[in-house]
Amino acid sequence: MKRLLKADFYRIIKSKLSIAALIIIVAFVLINNFSYLFLKTLLEEEVGSDSSMNSLFSGRSFFVQSFSSTNNVGLIIPIFTSIIICSDFSSGTLRNKIISGHKRKNILLSSFISGATYNVILVLTYALSNLLLGSLLLGYGTSFDVGQFVLVLKELFAGCLQYIFISSIIVLLAFAFKKVSLTIILQFVVQLVLNGLLIITSVIQSFDVPSIFKKLNLIIPINPVNEMISQGGVALDNTTVIGGSISMVIFIIINIVVGIVIFKESDIK
Repeated sequence: MKRLLKADFYRIIKSKLSIAALIIIVAFVLINNFSYLFLKTLLEEEVGSDSSMNSLFSGRSFFVQSFSSTNNVGLIIPIFTSIIICSDFSSGTLRNKIISGHKRKNILLSSFISGATYNVILVLTYALSNLLLGSLLLGYGTSFDVGQFVLVLKELFAGCLQYIFISSIIVLLAFAFKKVSLTIILQFVVQLVLNGLLIITSVIQSFDVPSIFKKLNLIIPINPVNEMISQGGVALDNTTVIGGSISMVIFIIINIVVGIVIFKESDIK
């Protein structure tokens, strides 16, 4: 297992995609922050400054939006991860690993761990860069105290866990279909379905239904990040974090187990 992890991490580090991903992230951080600084300056000259504007154009707002899986970098990161994981199939590396005597379970687990680590490093780089540069240029959005520090830690935890969950989806699809294009398309479809379920649960909450149905959103894996984005990073209650985290961990385990079962039965040419 250690040899597999070492080989997978070495492949990621040496990949040109990793460098390209970091360049894209830095570019988006600079473009987003400086364009919003320009826009905020224009609006302040026209209508003046108020609390809602300071909250919208702030490092805190940029930070929570960084974890969205449906905006710019959030869409790009899974694509790079899918390409890197699927490269094992296209390059014949996977077949060599099996011939070398590595267990299929360990091969999949190594791909998941390295892919999830890659995902988390990229999203952390993007989120923390937005938080630091955004706070420097636009202000944090409110006074930064102990409560805000704890909130940032909760948001970091929820955001990173979501991208580990996304990595488990990518690994399942990659080892099931062995094609990068199909993996990319299907993982986007899964994310669209999850967002659709969140919309449905939000609609249900507006009707007079038993309280249990009004809490269905808590079991949807992407709910914590959705909640912290909709709240603008102002609040994230523990129930949402705990419910979403348990759901994500369960689905991560399911995805990995199903992936192992499928991979053990599949033919590698």
